[in-house]
This record gives sequence, structure tokens and C-alpha cells, in this order.
Amino acid sequence: MALIFQKGMLCIFLIFVLSVGNTQACFHCSTNALTTMRYLLYRLKSDHQDDEVAMEKIITVAKQLIEDLKEELNQDMLDHYALSQVAVEFEKCVESIVDTKVKGDQLRILLKLRFWKLQAKIRDIVQDFKKRVCPNKQGGSNCGVAIQEFTECVACERTRVFCIGGPPNLQQWFDKCNCFCVDNYCTDMATGEQCSPCKDHKSQLNRALHCGEQDIHFVEKQDLRMNCDMEWHHKLEQPLKYKFEKLSSARAPVYTEDPLFVKKAVDSSDSGWYRCTAMNYTGFLLSTKSFFTKVVPKASVEAITFPTLPPSVEVTESTLDVEKMIKTYAPVIAIVCGISIGLLIIGMGVYVYSRRKSGKLRALMKTRDIESMMEGIID
Repeated sequence: MALIFQKGMLCIFLIFVLSVGNTQACFHCSTNALTTMRYLLYRLKSDHQDDEVAMEKIITVAKQLIEDLKEELNQDMLDHYALSQVAVEFEKCVESIVDTKVKGDQLRILLKLRFWKLQAKIRDIVQDFKKRVCPNKQGGSNCGVAIQEFTECVACERTRVFCIGGPPNLQQWFDKCNCFCVDNYCTDMATGEQCSPCKDHKSQLNRALHCGEQDIHFVEKQDLRMNCDMEWHHKLEQPLKYKFEKLSSARAPVYTEDPLFVKKAVDSSDSGWYRCTAMNYTGFLLSTKSFFTKVVPKASVEAITFPTLPPSVEVTESTLDVEKMIKTYAPVIAIVCGISIGLLIIGMGVYVYSRRKSGKLRALMKTRDIESMMEGIID
């Protein structure tokens, strides 16, 4: 009986999936998201078995909400991280719905509220994904070749995207001729088959790879540092290695996993042009940087005269005695100053009081003189 019920639930789910519209977007490319949708449908059905009318209303609402959700994911492609985020947020949404155990109209309202909130989160996920696309052409950078793997949302197949930096015509050139060569082995990036590179492939690739030049001056016998790191390298989320080489030199190139190359105790023979090449572990080139280094002889630096400081004040024994005396009598001086200030305040208070008292006395005497004068007139 339980098996029959489960098969019935599966049939309802398949009918539901086929009836929610033709626009599957990227939603159906996530197995976890489809599993969560199946679970939601099962719970909605099982919780309303005794009321077919209510179940039909709930299914209709859920169908429209999932369709709206797919519209938020109506992208040509997404990366694995974005798809996994969508699945996680969808699972949280469904769990918050089924855990409430509400039914009927309250459940329809809850479905709308939860799905509207989920749509906002998925909208943010899509926007974050767009910021990760072609990092070598964002944030002020426009150089190098970035290789990224995405899920193509129609057939749910993995596909590679090549972002070519530099002038716009370079991207167009490589879109027509996507035969890339690594160690003289050339592969068509669309089909994966061996191919013959187009004319001027090497020169066009060098234009795209070039990410600038830097002048570095170092003092002889000090360390020479060259940094091949670029911010967009980290957004590729793949391990890289770096090749440092001196141009027009018989020296063997240095390969390292660290983008910072340090050459100890340089001398005049270390002056010249260097080039750093960043690549992934399959050998595919991502970017290049050039460094023009000039080592300044140490003697020329020592010959530079610097402005001298003004002469320092000579500290004598008498100066030290004065400082000692000040430290010894500082408390006494402070007490004397405090007493003087206190007496000054008291004196000022007495003066103000006496002035006020004498003023009142003069006013009283003046009043009496006026009274005696009036009496004389009356008489």
C-alpha cells in the first residue's frame, strides 16, 4: 500500500513538473533543487488528502510561485557555486514552510511570503554570479585570458568560457578562432579536438596576455622583488603557477607557486627586462607582466649627501644641577603658588564686599541729606 502511495506521489510530481511551463531556466540543472521541489509537492499533497479543493488551490499557488522562481534564474548559464547556493536557499525555504504545519488559506499566504523572500535571495545570487564572470575585465582590469567553467542551462552541460582581455576586437578574433596552443599542442576549445592555429595566433595571444610593465630600481647587493600577482587571479578559484624569466638571457626560467619572486643580493648583471607568466596547471597561459630592472651601484648611493641636522645642545654639569634643583623644590613651589592664589582670591572677595558696603552707606547718607533738605523747604 505504501509503495502504491509513493508511486502515486511520483506520478503527481512528474505531472506537476511538466505542467509548470516550458521555461526550465537553470532550476532543473540542480539535482538538489529538484529533490527539494519533489519533497515540497509530496508534503502539500499528503497534508491535504482530506480536502481536494484546498489541495488544488495550494498546488496552483505553488505552481505559480515556482514559475516565478524560475524567471529569476532565467540565465543562459550559471557556475557551480551559484547553483549550489540556489539549492541551499530553496531547501531552507521549504523547511520553513513544512515545519509550520499550517493549512488552507494560511498556508497559501505563507507560501507567497516565503517564496517572495526566496526570490530576493536568488536575485542576489545571480547578481553575485555576474560579478564573477570574466574577472579579468572587471574592476579596472582589462587584460589576460580567464578560463571559467559554467553550467549551460538548456542542456545542463558543462561549458568553458574564455574571457579575452585587451581591445574589444581581440575577443571577437578569438571567438572566431578558438584554437589555443599549449607547448605546441593546439586544441579547439569548442570541440576539444586537435586543431591548427589561425594566422597571427601567437601575436594576438601575446596582446591579450599582456598586463602591463613596471620599472624597478634596486641598490646593488639588495634583494630584487617582482610581483606577478593580480587580483582577478584569485577569482578564478584554481591553483596557478608562475614562470619568471630574464629576456635575452641564457638563464633557465624559474617556476614557482608563489607570485612573488625574490632574487637575493643583486648586482649590475641582474639589470634588464624580466617577464612573468601566470598559468594554470594544464599549462594554459593566463597573463604576463614585464619588469624593467635597473640596479644602482651601492657607491653612488653612498656618495649622495643628505642635509645635516642642526647642532645639538651640549648638556653640561651645571645644566644637570639646575634640573635636579627644579625636581627637588617643585612640590614647595607648587604649595607656595597655591597659597598665593588662595590669598589673592580672598583679597578680591574682601575688596568686592567692602565696595558694596561703602556704596550702600553712601546711598543711605545721600537719602538722609535729601530728607533734611526737604524738611528745610517745608519749614
